[in-house]
Amino acid sequence: MKNSIILFLSLLIITEAFSQTSVWKVTGEGNTIYFGGTMHRLRDADIPLPAEYDLAFDKSQIIVFEVDWKMLKDPTVRANIVKKSWYDKDPKYKKILDKDVYKELKRASWQHYTLGATLYKHPKPIIIGQLISAQIQHDLGFKDRGVEDIIYKKAKKKKYNKKLDHLEGIYSSYDKIVNYGIGNENLYLKRTFEDLKNYEHETLTLLMDWRKGWHESTTQILTRMKEDPPFYKIIVKDRNLAWIKKIDQYFQTKAIEFILVGNAHMHGEDGLLTHYRNKGYTIEQIIAK
Repeated sequence: MKNSIILFLSLLIITEAFSQTSVWKVTGEGNTIYFGGTMHRLRDADIPLPAEYDLAFDKSQIIVFEVDWKMLKDPTVRANIVKKSWYDKDPKYKKILDKDVYKELKRASWQHYTLGATLYKHPKPIIIGQLISAQIQHDLGFKDRGVEDIIYKKAKKKKYNKKLDHLEGIYSSYDKIVNYGIGNENLYLKRTFEDLKNYEHETLTLLMDWRKGWHESTTQILTRMKEDPPFYKIIVKDRNLAWIKKIDQYFQTKAIEFILVGNAHMHGEDGLLTHYRNKGYTIEQIIAK
């Protein structure tokens, strides 16, 4: 694995000056919108962002995030999100999980302190996976700061005169997402522990996809997500369809938007780029000169 990490990092350095990134110019209905794929967490080495993000930012009047980024930073909202992530009482995982799944849960709690230190708070099934993945990302140098954080801080400055907007409410999808797996804990956690075995490798691969504007690894992840159709529907398909309704309204105005959403939402058969390509819109992966 160490050799793989070195390879990924070396490729990032070698190809930095020559390739595109995850920013696209989409033209339709006589109007233009810039789309930027994001990573919600980045390492220090990933900053500054590729120059294409600055280009799209400069050409746009409205910066659009998945959710209201200002509201997301509100301590009360964050506390409410945390509260929704835990059971009010002990779910009795030892009783409801198969022995092998519970054994894996205990092993994970010993190996990953983010889970071990919070398991007594009774995290919901999906939060267990998030706690483990957050630990793995932390160990790889990722910080709780991603593309959206960087661009939001820039857009807030008065000198740029940017309007801010968002595609969905804070809680519109979260309630469905955070409660997924409840009632079917064995199957969900079994899949989670299996997926996490390759999480370190996949995280670096997805980072490469994002940085270089590729999509192969991201598409493979989306294909695997479809093995659990209800989960894929909640996480990807339903959200994309809802966002498209609002994005279509943007295409009816002369203002230029820069829409920033998780990179996985761009690709695959239900991706935003696929949708607008199928509508006959012109899509150009931009390169900063």
